[in-house]
Amino acid sequence: MSLIDHLFQALSVYDDLLFDLDNTLFPTADYDRGAFADIAARYPDARGLLEYLTHQKELQGARYAHLFDDAATAFKLPPTTVATMVQCYHHHDGRFVQTNPAYLELLRKLQQRGHRLFMISNGRPLIQQCKLQRLGFSELFTDICICDGSAERPLKPDPRVFIALNDTYHLNKPVMIGDTPEIDGQFALACNIPFLHHCYHKE
Repeated sequence: MSLIDHLFQALSVYDDLLFDLDNTLFPTADYDRGAFADIAARYPDARGLLEYLTHQKELQGARYAHLFDDAATAFKLPPTTVATMVQCYHHHDGRFVQTNPAYLELLRKLQQRGHRLFMISNGRPLIQQCKLQRLGFSELFTDICICDGSAERPLKPDPRVFIALNDTYHLNKPVMIGDTPEIDGQFALACNIPFLHHCYHKE
């Protein structure tokens, strides 16, 4: 039995399913791959920049906040370069982001079985919407909440987004599914709901 089949079975005992996006339903490396290539193309004299960005992101992890600052320092680029890199990253077209058919089928089967699907994702709306457009499964979700750190949408693990969802949809037997126990798991704990740890897996 595949990992996704196991996930389907584990979720079958719940009613409302709250999914994280990044590295849960698709690998963020697919977005980074194209974004880093776009950035490196802007600085052809900085040989090895693409490899540096890719390696450092893999080494430091998804929450590495100083990637572009460190890249500008390592390659002796002007300080203004950082803002340009950030802008380029935020406006990348996500050309390498694609749906894994196994995950699309999982979501469809869950919806057909009567589960309500919700997405609660930390991130910048422009980037997350780009990913969702490429992935093409937004219509399967009853609601999508992009937590951008604003007062209305504070970042997980702050539970206020869950409270708002519950007020609107009267959630029944919810569970949080995500790849990061320190964020998604703590979010579930703050919301007093179960947490199911799942990292994206390409079978």
